[in-house]
Amino acid sequence: MDKEMGKTEKEPKDHFFLVRTTCFLLGFMNLAPLLFASTAAGYWLYKFRDPSIGSGTTLGMDRTTLQAYYQPVSMVAQQVPSVTMSCLMTVYGHKVPHMRRTLVSLLLFIGLYLLFTLFTQINTDSWQTPFFVVAIFLSMMNSSLAATMQMSTAVLISKLPHEYLMYFLIGQNGAFISTFLQIISLALTDDQPTSGLLYFSSGAILILITLVLTMLSRKTKVFEYYEIEAAKEQHSEMINWAEAKEVIKKMWPCQAVLGLMIMTISTIHPSITTLVVSQNEANHTAWTEKFFTPVCAFLVIEVSAIIGRIMSRKFFITESNKYLYVGLTVLRLFISIPICMLFDAEPRNFPVVFDKDWEFIVFMFIFGFTNGWIWNVSAMSLKTLVPKKQEVAFKLLALTISVFSAITVANGLLAVKVLLI
Repeated sequence: MDKEMGKTEKEPKDHFFLVRTTCFLLGFMNLAPLLFASTAAGYWLYKFRDPSIGSGTTLGMDRTTLQAYYQPVSMVAQQVPSVTMSCLMTVYGHKVPHMRRTLVSLLLFIGLYLLFTLFTQINTDSWQTPFFVVAIFLSMMNSSLAATMQMSTAVLISKLPHEYLMYFLIGQNGAFISTFLQIISLALTDDQPTSGLLYFSSGAILILITLVLTMLSRKTKVFEYYEIEAAKEQHSEMINWAEAKEVIKKMWPCQAVLGLMIMTISTIHPSITTLVVSQNEANHTAWTEKFFTPVCAFLVIEVSAIIGRIMSRKFFITESNKYLYVGLTVLRLFISIPICMLFDAEPRNFPVVFDKDWEFIVFMFIFGFTNGWIWNVSAMSLKTLVPKKQEVAFKLLALTISVFSAITVANGLLAVKVLLI
């Protein structure tokens, strides 16, 4: 950090925005592999439909048990490998250079997405339950690699100046890319297997591009100047308990608001939001059957989250306002969850209060905007709250994400069960 603070006049230029683009894509890859799988809601509905009804996707109250429970079960299953890998990286991460972990994770992601692509062309109608197990297993593998990426890139990015961190954080909310690809693949064909083929293969290509740009960035003067891969930095990844307590005393508000945000998200998105149907569902239009879920449940929340991150870039959690941030985040939790449960998420057994498409869109926009705001402020505030222990702070924040995700892992599954009471 001395280089960042005291030698800014000698900082090398980021030619062609290569390093900034790489930071954005690495941020995107922290969550993108998981989001790619969950965003393909229509594909999973097709795979787990009732084949006896026909080749179309069964929707609304006709949804099968596998359709209703795929998203929440997937979220539950992902947390075991996620927390396990996060803990292993926290304790033993210093034994393997973070850049090597990043590159290996990207390579394995490519292989995993080639498997997803392969399954789009395999008819699984006669063995849906075994395929459900296979899909959940692939999600668990996906999650373990994502956790490794998060812990590795957190250390890497912490050595770069603020502007690069901003690109990284925006990239973490770059899920709109996967949603755009999903919408394009749906627009190009009415056949779900073909749409899935286009979608998952484009995901593999995007991961490959990230891998290539990361390898090119390693050779830049920016990486050399900030000693991204300096051997002497590797041992700083190992955190002892005394050091962790010292850092947590300063950064706990960031962990608290981020944990509360995760608790809210895990309860309603995507477990409940992907079950919400359009007010015109009975008309069986392209909007209701193909585009409503990817646009309203994913694109709206992702675009608004980016807006929230950008607009929050000058706001920080400080000693004077930390309780205000925590209090507002608690209030947000108790407001967001009940409102979301009152939308027309099917199947369900209790009344719907909000059944209009525009109401759902407004809710998702506000929900996404506040998600982006909280996420960005939590991460950016570490540089002011813990200026001398940033690498440790970023590692602890990444661990916080995994731990809170594990604690709240069953929320989405319980929320779906509540709908059926």
